[in-house]
Formats: sequence, structure tokens, C-alpha cells
Amino acid sequence: MPTAVSLIERGQAEGVFDPGVSAEWIQQVLWTLTYTGWEAAEKGLLPRHGVAAAVTRDFESGMVVSPARP
Repeated sequence: MPTAVSLIERGQAEGVFDPGVSAEWIQQVLWTLTYTGWEAAEKGLLPRHGVAAAVTRDFESGMVVSPARP
């Protein structure tokens, strides 16, 4: 069975994930976002049903909004 790191490495090879950082770093970021989402739900800052969407959105695009391109 593939590990999370091997799946991330495959994603890097296919151009899905940034190859400029290690697969281990990407995994750690994903775990950190997941924990932060859980913690926010526990504190009532985010509805439980919104955690997965928030984690996915932040993982895919980060926190910076890119300016609109012409």
C-alpha cells in the first residue's frame, strides 16, 4: 500500500504539487491544516461540516488571494 509521502511524490512528478519542497514538508503542512481545522471546530470557530472544505481550500491555494489577471 502506498504511503502518503509516496503519493505526494507521485503528485510532484505529475506536476500537481510543488517540486521545490520535500514531500515530507507537504505532508506536514497537510497534517497541520487538518489539526488546525479540528481545533477550530472544537472552539466553535468553524462548523464541523466546514472543516474539510476549509482544509482543502487552504491546502490547494494557500492564504494569499492572487490579483485578477487581465
